[in-house]
Amino acid sequence: MNRPPRFVARTLLLGLAAVVAVTALGGCKAPKSKRIAIAGPAVAAGAAVGLDVQNQNGGVKVVVTSWRPEPVVVARTRTGGRVATEGENAQAWIAAESVDQDGRSVLRVLASPAEGGAGEPVDLVIFVPRCDGLTVRNAGGPVEVIGVAGAVDVESGGAGRPGGWIRVRSDHPVAAPVRLITDEGTIVCVVTPDSAGRISMNAPHGSAKIFAPETVLLGAQVSQTAISATLNGGSNDIVLHTASGDAQLIVRERPESYLTPRFKP
Repeated sequence: MNRPPRFVARTLLLGLAAVVAVTALGGCKAPKSKRIAIAGPAVAAGAAVGLDVQNQNGGVKVVVTSWRPEPVVVARTRTGGRVATEGENAQAWIAAESVDQDGRSVLRVLASPAEGGAGEPVDLVIFVPRCDGLTVRNAGGPVEVIGVAGAVDVESGGAGRPGGWIRVRSDHPVAAPVRLITDEGTIVCVVTPDSAGRISMNAPHGSAKIFAPETVLLGAQVSQTAISATLNGGSNDIVLHTASGDAQLIVRERPESYLTPRFKP
């Protein structure tokens, strides 16, 4: 049976598209990563969890995903190569441990450059079903935090390596101290309208801005590079300080759905 020319052309185009798609998928290599074993007692499902993360040469990303039954710690290199933590070619020494502290589980993650290594940064990505407090100390990369409740303390930069940008988003209202400090990069903190606290923002070589069109700010003192104010009468500190970059506090519904550029160290 003879096919109409239009049908034949369409079939050839669909076949060519399929070949191109398969070729593209085959030629695109996903970044290789290494899952880090977590020592210590298992974290009970739904239990309060604190995070203490240190990465001396790389970025940190923390994501709260309630559907995960347990914490997951992943390490990856910037180039997409496989992370080596042992042997002559090791880039970093990485350890993760769950401990019981003051009646709750605390997940501690430490990454430090391997002696004699090439010095390639190794980034940490941590998934937890729940996080009720976070401390991050890092250098050599950015920090992104999504969905964390409780106090948040992030300091990026040090030990001869620059920090990076910091981005924090959470649908949980801020009612505990928030401290975000970097020596290089922009800080963006996105909070809910019912969050509260005493705001202190400083960006001496950039700009400080608050986007809160329908939120009560009292005692505001504003300049191009610094802002102090009280948000909804809160007494907890909300500190955003960057030595080189901008500082932005954004108040809006559903902060976690606020789109920011992808996590790229």
